[in-house]
Amino acid sequence: MAAVNTVDAMDETGTLPFLKNALEQNVRAWSDACWKFLQWEREHILFQEPTSVQREQHRSTLRELLLGTRLLLTLVSTADFHNSGLRRELQGRLIQLEESSAVASNPMTPHDARTILTEAFPAEEKFIEQLFA
Repeated sequence: MAAVNTVDAMDETGTLPFLKNALEQNVRAWSDACWKFLQWEREHILFQEPTSVQREQHRSTLRELLLGTRLLLTLVSTADFHNSGLRRELQGRLIQLEESSAVASNPMTPHDARTILTEAFPAEEKFIEQLFA
């Protein structure tokens, strides 16, 4: 059995192809995990009144996803990584997660929501009052 010549196995950037493929697979898996979290967030945090356990799960998971996304984005933003599509995907995920963090940190009060709706739809004041009754 012949030994593998790793120099011949490197691509034009000097990277072993299996490392690049592993990074791409992990970035895709991470992005999918972020998407699933955002779906869970929509269902359990935004469209329902979350429990204290759910709020803590949301906070800690979001913190980890933000950290991991920033780390992966740093890796794929190097000059040697030539998959700009994955880099843009992670940039988009980071924006979504940061927005999620901002919303979680500064939730809108019912009073603020009522004020905004009343200003936007003054003819619907009675309906808006019913919403908050």
